[in-house]
Amino acid sequence: GYNLSDANAPWLAEDPEGEAVIADGQRMIRELQTTREEPAEDLLEYGPEEALPASAPGDLMDSDNDAAALNCSEESTAYDLELVGHAMSVEQGVAGCQARCARTPGCVRFSFWLVRNACRLHGMLAEPMRDKQESWVSGPPGCHAAQVSEATSRLLRRKESCFHPHAVYEPSGIAKPLRALSLEDCQSRCQRLKGCAHWMYSEVTGECRFADKAAVKLQPVLYTVAGPRHCPDAAVNLAGMSASKFEIGGRTLPPQHAGAVVGMVPWALGVVLGAAMSLWVGLAAARRVGGSYHVVMAQKAPPSAGGSVRRISGIGS
Repeated sequence: GYNLSDANAPWLAEDPEGEAVIADGQRMIRELQTTREEPAEDLLEYGPEEALPASAPGDLMDSDNDAAALNCSEESTAYDLELVGHAMSVEQGVAGCQARCARTPGCVRFSFWLVRNACRLHGMLAEPMRDKQESWVSGPPGCHAAQVSEATSRLLRRKESCFHPHAVYEPSGIAKPLRALSLEDCQSRCQRLKGCAHWMYSEVTGECRFADKAAVKLQPVLYTVAGPRHCPDAAVNLAGMSASKFEIGGRTLPPQHAGAVVGMVPWALGVVLGAAMSLWVGLAAARRVGGSYHVVMAQKAPPSAGGSVRRISGIGS
């Protein structure tokens, strides 16, 4: 292994570019830190929100109008990290792919491969692939506000004001980890769990974990979103709600139920940051091709969809 804390390590002399990689990793760690307003502590006493935002856009787009979809899309661009639970599909055109994203909870971006009409959906942590992606088009779930559901709009607002991208809370384990349908589903499950103050959702596996109010945020931990039981903007929706009923696994928990508190490991932060740096170095080494970085998934062409190939004039080749 590599000792990332030793500036005079022999492997740096063997690979001078490693210093640049470490510098990039340290910059990444700084840039990924987030500071958010902590919700009022009394919100920890409330169960799930009753008034959830609409998951369907108010203005349904025309899934056959590729020209309209291209107005807000980017040529030669694709994103990594597919939305958990939503495999690549074949759509008639760019507009069909955008419409699929618009009606899918958690989708904030789509990528469409013009050669095989392949449609991929992405969550809030997806990043654009660094190199030019020929014959790909990428765009948002809608070209104007009315074409984006209130649920998706709220998700994007909370990414900037409430959630912590690339973070976890430790110690966790007040309940068994489970598979959630979406980030919002993970937060909702935390709201149903007595003693849950923080939740963590992996955009790679869909795993949802929980922590109590004694837990500490560790960041960055790549491709995991963390957040509080309730965001500060939820207070108005919770007014007048009962604070006594919490459920887990289909049963109501008594008010005295409390999550187990596990002692904080003092070196946990160093472990997480070291792991993040190791992952950065590993990704850099794995994706370094011809002087530029590539996302590994980009090197695999989607499987043939069969039938004729449809091209959109002016985009791709």
